[in-house]
Amino acid sequence: MKLDAIFRPKSVAIIGASRTPGKVGHVLTRNMLESGFSGKIYPINPNADESTIASIAPPSPSATLSSVKSSSPCSW
Repeated sequence: MKLDAIFRPKSVAIIGASRTPGKVGHVLTRNMLESGFSGKIYPINPNADESTIASIAPPSPSATLSSVKSSSPCSW
């Protein structure tokens, strides 16, 4: 059984990314950017725009901060 997809993901989505220091979503996003993760990071926050999310941490040379555009909210 291969577990590479879990332990070496090519991209991650962080639900609840926040620009407020100390909030879990902020800490997770910042840690991913500063850890040397080389994949795409999709910070998810329906109340924030792209510039808000980009302000969480300075750009990392290895990680790519990507935005997800949605015209309608998810209805689970």
